[in-house]
Amino acid sequence: MKKLCFLLILLSMEAFAGIYPVIDSGEVKINYPCGILNLIPKDKEEKEIITFFEKSGDSFHHQGFILRKRSGEEEDFTVKYRATEAFVLDDYLYGRLSNSAAGEMKCEFDSNYHLSRFHTSRSCSFKTLSNDLLPEHLEFIEMIKRPLSGFSGSLTGLRTVEIASTSWKLVLPTGTKNPFIKKPSVERWELKGHCLLEVSGKYQASSSSPDVIQAHIKEGLVFLQQVIKSAPDSHQGGKISWALGL
Repeated sequence: MKKLCFLLILLSMEAFAGIYPVIDSGEVKINYPCGILNLIPKDKEEKEIITFFEKSGDSFHHQGFILRKRSGEEEDFTVKYRATEAFVLDDYLYGRLSNSAAGEMKCEFDSNYHLSRFHTSRSCSFKTLSNDLLPEHLEFIEMIKRPLSGFSGSLTGLRTVEIASTSWKLVLPTGTKNPFIKKPSVERWELKGHCLLEVSGKYQASSSSPDVIQAHIKEGLVFLQQVIKSAPDSHQGGKISWALGL
């Protein structure tokens, strides 16, 4: 009987096996008034339509999930999960999707500027070069180990929110030491006559140590404020929350 109980415990542990993703990269973001766009030196303009899929209101977003399609020069479909605290993933599916030829798995920190501090969350996403949900997206949702309430596994019947997005690369002054892995981005979203302007940069840290990550976040936010001479917008926070709230 003892051997049987021990075996059942092992099987139970296997069934609920989980892993914390190691995150050593991220993105810092600051919102600026749309009226200063012409004052920002930029090039390489790209336009696209970004479509979010929701059940009602922003219920998926409230649960931490984002279902997003991008249509422009290329098309892609992404399912993302974002949370303020560390979360556990299904070990098997994490390994499977990390090595999937169907798309790209990515986990990173997202940090938004605020007047007296910054807000950081962590996210994982799976992106495919497609315009619809694939089986791997459903595996990604399963990997999160948190049921997505109200989702049937299909986009049919979901409401859509379409954003007109224009993005550029920020032109940096000659001799500027860029702390990011590539040039920062400038992105303008337009929806229902409203506009949001975000400047962001992506960093790669040497480790996932909280001190190292925090140093990168602070350095990145300070750098963006030095390059963009105007004051940040009074409204700060993620673009998706802004869009779904309109």
